[in-house]
Amino acid sequence: MRTLPRSTRSTGAIQAGEWAKARALRCRYEQGMRLLDDIGWAEHQPSERFNLTIPPDEPRATLQRLHGHALRHAHRLLSDTQAALARIDVYAALLGQVSDEEGGPGSVRG
Repeated sequence: MRTLPRSTRSTGAIQAGEWAKARALRCRYEQGMRLLDDIGWAEHQPSERFNLTIPPDEPRATLQRLHGHALRHAHRLLSDTQAALARIDVYAALLGQVSDEEGGPGSVRG
């Protein structure tokens, strides 16, 4: 099964007749969408204060959930970067061994 982008997962679930899944996705993203409706969708907002129409406990819960998602994503990227750097170190060591076995860079073979 292919993974759909988040914006189309609920639509895909509806089209596939997976009503429970579509409802779960709607509920999962509803709080975040309602918060965005209140604070605006533009990248830069002219105001630092907003009138919230959602219950007082929802912004904190939503922001904590989004913060957790961001942390997990950042840790995954960091882990991938560390793994790539480790591979580079291995390749550099192997290249050094090959150079040593061949007499080093610039050596003349007779």
